[in-house]
Amino acid sequence: MEVINALGRRKTAVARVYLKQGSGAIIINNRDHREYLPTEVLRTKVNQPFALTNTLGQYDVKVNVEGGGITGQAEAIRLGISRALVELNAENKPVLKPHGLLTRDPRMVERKKTRSEESTQTLPVQQTLILLTRITQTKCQKLLPNNYLNQVFISGT
Repeated sequence: MEVINALGRRKTAVARVYLKQGSGAIIINNRDHREYLPTEVLRTKVNQPFALTNTLGQYDVKVNVEGGGITGQAEAIRLGISRALVELNAENKPVLKPHGLLTRDPRMVERKKTRSEESTQTLPVQQTLILLTRITQTKCQKLLPNNYLNQVFISGT
């Protein structure tokens, strides 16, 4: 059997997957997948296409993956393995498609927006204190004499 290669992407991670008949070894960046993927959840994600198609332990997988974080890399590997299994046997497509394993997730990290109303970041502490001071001044003006407010907010006592 020849080597089948496929590409998987997730966020900024890109995985090149090479699939061939074998004993079920998964090598990621020249390391065993148990060593490369720290948690059982990530290992399960990588093995999910094999489990769904009942081909667990039948193919050796060699993966070169770069970019992104460890979760994005695991999901990119899963997409690459799924595409390779479909290329190997078209009967695997109806099994993998309902689980969303053949669809590239288009979501990317949104760019950081600074100093705008759309920004999700909080104001710096100094700006927050100034804003709170102004709000407090306007609310207190009705209750307290004017000279008392100037004494409190300007002198800080």
